Amino acid sequence: MAIAIDKRKVRGVVLACNELLKANEFGYGDAIIGLSELIGRIIVDKSGTSIQAEELRQVVIDHITATINAGAEAAGKVVVARA
Repeated sequence: MAIAIDKRKVRGVVLACNELLKANEFGYGDAIIGLSELIGRIIVDKSGTSIQAEELRQVVIDHITATINAGAEAAGKVVVARA
């Protein structure tokens, strides 16, 4: 399943969510669970088949893993995410 990605828009989503966290509008737990729920809803809504849903789920898992690993390495922390 092809997914159109606009890196500028992705950055906009990240910045908007980060601003809400900085303003104490939401806690980190609220953001993690809320975004997870939204991701699940998007996958269900945009998948025509169970195979497409699994492909999208794997894209999310792979991206989160890569992001955690890159962030941990940049921060000099132990890598905690494994694919």
